[in-house]
Amino acid sequence: MRWIRVSYPDRYFTRPAQLADYCGWRTRTRNGSLEVCPIEVYEQRPPSLLYPSRLATPATAGTPAAYRHVDQWPRQDDLARDVRPLVEAELQRLAQRQSRGASWAAFQLDTLATPGPELAQHLQGWYQRIAAELPHSSLWAIDIDPWFSSRQTVIRGLFAAAELPELLARPAQEFPGLPAARGLQGSMGRGIAPTIELALAATSPWVLGITATRVGAGLIVVLFGHPEAGRADVFASELIELYRPRLLSSAERVVQPQPTVTATQIEALLRWWIGQLNKLFGLLLDPTNYPNNDNSYNAQAHFGDLLSLDRLLACVLGVLIHARRDEFSRKLLLFDCLDLLEGFHQGGYEQLCNPRTVREQLDELTTLLPAEVGQLVLPRCHRAVEALEQLQDGFYVHERLGSAGLQIRNKRDQLETVSLPAAVARYLRVVRNATHAFHQMAQRRPDHISLLAAHNGELSPDLSDLAFLHFVRVLADPAELLPRALRQQRYGTNT
Repeated sequence: MRWIRVSYPDRYFTRPAQLADYCGWRTRTRNGSLEVCPIEVYEQRPPSLLYPSRLATPATAGTPAAYRHVDQWPRQDDLARDVRPLVEAELQRLAQRQSRGASWAAFQLDTLATPGPELAQHLQGWYQRIAAELPHSSLWAIDIDPWFSSRQTVIRGLFAAAELPELLARPAQEFPGLPAARGLQGSMGRGIAPTIELALAATSPWVLGITATRVGAGLIVVLFGHPEAGRADVFASELIELYRPRLLSSAERVVQPQPTVTATQIEALLRWWIGQLNKLFGLLLDPTNYPNNDNSYNAQAHFGDLLSLDRLLACVLGVLIHARRDEFSRKLLLFDCLDLLEGFHQGGYEQLCNPRTVREQLDELTTLLPAEVGQLVLPRCHRAVEALEQLQDGFYVHERLGSAGLQIRNKRDQLETVSLPAAVARYLRVVRNATHAFHQMAQRRPDHISLLAAHNGELSPDLSDLAFLHFVRVLADPAELLPRALRQQRYGTNT
């Protein structure tokens, strides 16, 4: 059984017993200190904060009972009491556009703003129209346990209390609460939709479904039953797109065709994805995974990981939605993802960008994924690894190439030989470090400049999808996010 000692401020928003009910913790007092343990850990059962339910298919679209599931969701009407006139005006504007994208935007907005007692009826009206056009579609509800948000709130509160104890000393009428970094929390703090959208965009620029949020309640998901084009089939649907920067990528020579995907595969992906998210959030919202050496709770490290996960999710989603359009942004987001993954104990560029190592990681991932899931997510991963391997062909200085690899200058300005896979990993680090200016690099790092000169700089568009590959690896085995020693202690994994 895992417990952790929490420094609980005397002046906090609730008593320890109420705290336990609020966020699903067991509490106990030992040697005068409060210790906590998540209920699912105490009961030795898998975490389950998200619950998917299929509400309707085209065969049951006209059945009112199919939509009654959402009647039990918490009401959000007080949050949107004054916005309905604005919503109606926007819905009318979207209807006038008469485009598929505008129609889905209207679905999201109407689902968000519809009063609770009317939600089931509205969903039925929407889905009957959707089902008439998408005969293999399905409508889903994702229930979100209140502990999902309350645990994040408590973690942020304990972080703020540890770093800003003077706030707790203010008079009651001046106490502002503990809003530290609240605005930096994204997909986890403000809704689960982006984490599900990662799965729906796995075949980008083809998409598999659409989400619609109910604040503090749950998520509605429409699975199309087949891949839909995520953007217009023209290079630039808007004038501003012609101004995109064209750095950090070679020309796009191959058009990605519509993938062959079945409704069964898409539903399998959604179920698997949510099951793995439960494991991921169960691990990262567990305070016992953030101990100091004396088993006291490290709120700073815990909250930092939550912010990092939010950033990682946003960057990977950005890599997906910009596919075949904005390759410059995709490369920058890839580098952000690699930095974040390094912070999550996934290794540096030597592990994340070495073609030989990443090929082995992809082979291992293939064995972990259910077949139907792999058929959807692995093609993008294979293309990313192939793009990484092709970087080895970019070292064009034949005079420095041999059977053992590539000769480059080291930090002492002497020639040494490194293998081509290692050279690729180091080269990508050099490209990433251009953020710090090549001028300084030329003066201080002859090894980096040597690599820069030895490669032709052609980066395939598919290379950016390394971010997606490494995220799917994390999702397939979330325990990998923990430090190695703690991972072995908690889960007995061999690393």
